[in-house]
Amino acid sequence: MLETADAELAREILDLAAAAGCPVRRSSAERPSGGAGLRLVDEHADPARVAGLREAGEEVVLVGLEPAAREWWVAAADLDVPALELPAARSWLLDRLLDAVEGGGPGPAPGVAPGAGARVVGVLGGRGGAGASVLAAALATTAAEDGIATLLVDADPCSGGVDLLLGGDELPGLRWSDLLGVEGRLSGDVLRGVLRMGPDLGVLAQGRDGRGGPAPETLRSVLEAARRGHELVVVDLPRPDPVGADDGETAVVLPELDDLLLILPTSVRAAAAGCGSIDRVRERLRPDCRVGAVVRLVGVDAPAAEEIADAVGLPLVGVLRSERDLDARLERGEGLPPGRRSPLRLFARRWLSVPGPR
Repeated sequence: MLETADAELAREILDLAAAAGCPVRRSSAERPSGGAGLRLVDEHADPARVAGLREAGEEVVLVGLEPAAREWWVAAADLDVPALELPAARSWLLDRLLDAVEGGGPGPAPGVAPGAGARVVGVLGGRGGAGASVLAAALATTAAEDGIATLLVDADPCSGGVDLLLGGDELPGLRWSDLLGVEGRLSGDVLRGVLRMGPDLGVLAQGRDGRGGPAPETLRSVLEAARRGHELVVVDLPRPDPVGADDGETAVVLPELDDLLLILPTSVRAAAAGCGSIDRVRERLRPDCRVGAVVRLVGVDAPAAEEIADAVGLPLVGVLRSERDLDARLERGEGLPPGRRSPLRLFARRWLSVPGPR
């Protein structure tokens, strides 16, 4: 329950409630309503009524906007309740709203045992244009076709958008630009609002408004929520900065991975670039993270797939031969080839059949 006539304060709180998936009812000091598990009030609340609500078992919190005047703190003392200023206390309030939801809210997604964590797979291109987004999309769509609750996360702001790759760029749904400024714990229910490409496939893609990709804090919150609400999370990773600058998105995702796939075309330059990429990310991975190379066959006189994998120092976990009409389909916005004999889908289904460490 929210009691305030301040439009700016209400907007701040309702945005947080939406991120938490927490329903909020509005009332006012003049026309209060009862029956709230958590009641957020402004400084105009009547101290006597607040005392009565607390005796009835309601949790009451005073909320206000920074910078709070002296009178605001006097009101907090009169009410004798916890007091918080926004936006400084957004993280605390978001956690409390999530507690309100998850304490009696819906359980995990179908097929997810309570307390279980999703398998998180990262896909990294050894060089630009290696095909990381296509491979990530193939893993996610194949898993979803087999009834696995899957979220495909586009963490690469330079990828062009996996929704465009899948032919879903015109479909409605939550995108990264809708989560700007969000940090702290997120409810898994929030991610049910992402772009849906099927009953078991959600896609969190880049927005089309030019506001860039996710901030590291937002990406961390999304991964934690995705792990609770899905069976599989596939992340299309940006390549690490070649000059060693801080790779915010990559640094956040790497410690969360159960598996990392490095995809490379068969060329000497690709192998050299792949060595640099894997060296920059290896130390950030968990010791139990399984890392493998996927090699895409290109050209007649290209080095063998085994040579490419050896050059980057990784086990070879898959070889992708060229796929007829793949580029043309993607250019037309038709998505990945649908047949079960597609090399991409054959690899994805075989590789996903090996149980993850979680």
